[in-house]
Amino acid sequence: MNSDEKNLTEELMGLKFPKPKLSMEKVCNTLNDIAETAKSVYKNSIDDIDYLFGEARDCVEGCGANLDNARLRLTHRGIQYLTTTIEILSKNHLLPTEFIYYIYTLVAEDIARDPKPKLFHFQNPYEAIWDKESPESPKLIEVDPEKYIPNPNNESWLFIHGMLYKGMNHDGTDIEQIDLNIYDFYGAFEAEAEMFKEGPNANIDIYLVSYDSEMNKTEREVMEKAIKGNVIASVEAFLFLLVAAVYWREMKDRADKTGEYILPFLKRLKGNSGKVITHSLGCHVLAHAGQKIHHIDNMGESFKEWWCMNAALPSDAFSNTGDFNRAPYIADYYEDGKRTGTRVWYSLSDIVLMMIYPLATYHTALGQTGAGISRQENFIEDIDLTNITDVYHGFEGEYINRLGNCIRNFLHSETDKTC
Repeated sequence: MNSDEKNLTEELMGLKFPKPKLSMEKVCNTLNDIAETAKSVYKNSIDDIDYLFGEARDCVEGCGANLDNARLRLTHRGIQYLTTTIEILSKNHLLPTEFIYYIYTLVAEDIARDPKPKLFHFQNPYEAIWDKESPESPKLIEVDPEKYIPNPNNESWLFIHGMLYKGMNHDGTDIEQIDLNIYDFYGAFEAEAEMFKEGPNANIDIYLVSYDSEMNKTEREVMEKAIKGNVIASVEAFLFLLVAAVYWREMKDRADKTGEYILPFLKRLKGNSGKVITHSLGCHVLAHAGQKIHHIDNMGESFKEWWCMNAALPSDAFSNTGDFNRAPYIADYYEDGKRTGTRVWYSLSDIVLMMIYPLATYHTALGQTGAGISRQENFIEDIDLTNITDVYHGFEGEYINRLGNCIRNFLHSETDKTC
């Protein structure tokens, strides 16, 4: 074996990694261009279909439905273009996904942390959020998923937050990037949903899942040092993008552990008519739990609906061959012969999922593309938020404010055409 072959073997074995010269500006521009092209592909195709059909929908019975099907098919085709292109770029080393993974192997032990998952029953949402005359502090009562028996006569609503939330009993010694907890997550939703605005509702129980998904100062510094020590060019302007991509792998492990933790509680909800609301990484938590419940135990549904919002899951997660193909069975809702228990809320312009997720996983995210043509027929409903939430991803602030009307319509209307 000559020296060149030896060096190559060492690199492939992970024993040596040459310092790359990264152009993160080009990476970001490439990802953005791909997403914009995908949007243009299906937008222009839809315009063409509308033109070609002309007035036909008004004069030919059933043509309107066919036109909608054609439009939907073209939309999915544009999204498929986006998904395929990202995978090709990753596999051909045009995105620094292997570099991200290498950095993760260097720091994995240093950033690993117990997520300390907890389950809380929020007992006074009206008094804590809406009651201005006699306001109360939030009553969050911790319950044991192994032993707690939910009220079978009530709807159980479960909320699971995403990344950058601190654990409920955090000691405060770390410097958080964002100082949020599960009450902030539910509070942001309730402010728009207005479920309890008119007063207490004895028929609905609110449950909140807490797990440590924040990035503390020490973890951030460890990843920054590893990245800077393994590149030639300066990446200061895009350092947090690389750090977030590396950190995602640790977050996935924490999400899996949290999903395991809530499994016993979910099993006791069999046949419940409530809803589960998950966002970003929180979707991974429930997908992990749902997959285990229905792949191993083949149990019935735990909820009437699952709102899977801007999910940090692979685009094909719910396809027949996806990693979480059984997870959507955790929600079950039939109407007019159609099952729409799982609603996938997505935005093609979601900047976090567009930039970070492909770097960390080699794939596009379900929350950016929707389930599309990979979805199981009459099983999952895509909700396109591109023109509503645009680039916004973080649950608080602009993202949830823009979704207010959509959320209220889904809660108080029987129609599907609400977004």
